[in-house]
Formats: sequence, structure tokens, C-alpha cells
Amino acid sequence: MFGMGVVKILCQLILYGWLFTALLCTSCAGYRVVQIDVLEPADVTLEKNKKIGFWDRNIRPLCDSSFVLNHYSGISSDELAYGFYSALQAALGESETDSLPFMAGRDKRYVPDQEFPVPLVAKSLVMIGQHFGVDYIVALEKMGYRIDASEKHVKCDLLLRLYSCSRGNVLDSVFYENDLQEALVNGYDLTDYMKGVTGELGAEYACRLKPCWQTVERRIYNGGRVLKMGDVFFQHNAREQAVQLWDAATRLTPRQAVRGYLNLAWLYEMEGDFSLAGQMLQKGMEVAEEKGLDNTDTDYLKMYMEIIVKRIKDTVLLEKQM
Repeated sequence: MFGMGVVKILCQLILYGWLFTALLCTSCAGYRVVQIDVLEPADVTLEKNKKIGFWDRNIRPLCDSSFVLNHYSGISSDELAYGFYSALQAALGESETDSLPFMAGRDKRYVPDQEFPVPLVAKSLVMIGQHFGVDYIVALEKMGYRIDASEKHVKCDLLLRLYSCSRGNVLDSVFYENDLQEALVNGYDLTDYMKGVTGELGAEYACRLKPCWQTVERRIYNGGRVLKMGDVFFQHNAREQAVQLWDAATRLTPRQAVRGYLNLAWLYEMEGDFSLAGQMLQKGMEVAEEKGLDNTDTDYLKMYMEIIVKRIKDTVLLEKQM
């Protein structure tokens, strides 16, 4: 039965000359790498339909008051703070006049370079929330330049905290430390460099608050005639033929079997059926364990299983966050 199935597919390949040509041109490598976009859940699950505000507490390092970089137009701490806010707002999908109001401390305060400001107290959070009509606050607790004497490097630090106004507590805290050595040594335009850094950090922090698409890599194995034919059919949107061939590969040598299950897992993951993808990987692990396989394929198999388990768990989180 298996032999007749492969013969039938080979006849289809010969019938469609473009597929046969593609088969001959397929890479001789054991697999090819594809990139896909995966929706990753946020690090913090916020209540739905709640409003977020941005609060620059206007706290800077002591040395920041006299540090020469503040004299460069475009990269003072205040300008970078607003740049971070703008990038955060854009990444969260808010318009210029929408629900991410910018709030700032009235008077600038300075703290020792290595010291973190104490968090806002519950009473203040309630008052801020009521006054500005927000439920959560992304607070820029401290931002500015400092000189690391031990390393003789100039650094720009950002301390962020996420507060719940109703609960009056800290939900998240992140400290970003940016070394300017590369920019200074290579003569980069400091204004463009620092604007780029704070913009990237604003977009990065947004992913802690809302689900974000991330580009990841997967393998499609095409070493050996059966796997290769399956890949050719897959690339030309002939799903059923690809499934038949990859399934047939699971009845060949142990290594081909593992690779066949990996390809099937990829296909089902791509289609959003993570449970079935996990089943394919489990079968591949059973073959590897039974035959004593221990190679780069089985290393990838184990890593892929961890990825799929995480994706199944992430589905539950995403349902709460979307």
C-alpha cells in the first residue's frame, strides 16, 4: 500500500513538470529554515477595557544635572522621556489624542546614581487615577545619564514600573541599562542613536502590556527523496500530498521517521492545531527513545516540544488578554 501511494505521487510529479523541476532544484541540505510570526502573550495580564496612563516622575540621576550630553539638542533626559512615551503609545496602538495621556511630575528631583526611587504609595495612585481617569500607570521612575567609574563607560538608564491605581500596588518593574560606549567610540550621531534606543525600548515595553507578534524560525526537513517530495508539494500548496509523503516518511528509517513527525508537527502548528502538533512530536520522541537516537534532530525535537507546550499554555493567556 505504501509503495503504491508513493508511485501514485511520483506519477503526479512527472505529470506536473514544474513540480519535477522544483524537486531537482530543492536544496541538498537536511532541512530549510522558514520564518513565521507568532502572537506572544503579554508579560502582564491587564483587565480588559481599562485605561493606561504614562507618568514621567521627573526623577533624574544626580550627575545628570551637569552631564554634558544633556546639552546636545534632542537627547536631554526630558526629550528622551517623551520619545519613549511616543514609541510606547504607537506600539500600544493609541492615536495622538487617544487613551495614553502623558503626565509629569511638577518639580525635577535628583537621586544618587545607583539609587532607585521608592514606589508611589497607594493613596497617590488612587488620586492620580481619579484625576486623570486612568486605571493603570506606566511610570518612568528614573531616567538619565551616568558615568560608570568602574567600567569607564557612559550609560543611560531607565527604570519603569507599572502600577494598578485601584489596587495601589506595583504590577511590573523593569530596569534598562544602555551603554553608550559603542556610539561614542564609533562616532555615531548621538541624537539619532539615543532616539533610536529609547524608541526601541518603548516598543519593547509595550510587548509586556499587550500581545505582540514575534518572528520565529522553524525547520522543514527535506533530506531524502520522500521528505523532499513532501516539501516540494507543500511549497506549491498541495497540502494533502505533503501530508501523505511526510506520513510515509515516519515508516522509513528511525531518523526519517523523526523528521517526518517534525514536518507534520510544523504543518499542524502552522494551521493552529497545537494539540495535534504536540501529538506528532510525542510520536517522534517515542521513536527517538526506542531507537536510542541522540543527534541534532532530537535536540530540535525536544526544543520544539517545549515550544508547542508553551504555545498551548499561551493560548489560554491570549484569550484573557485579547
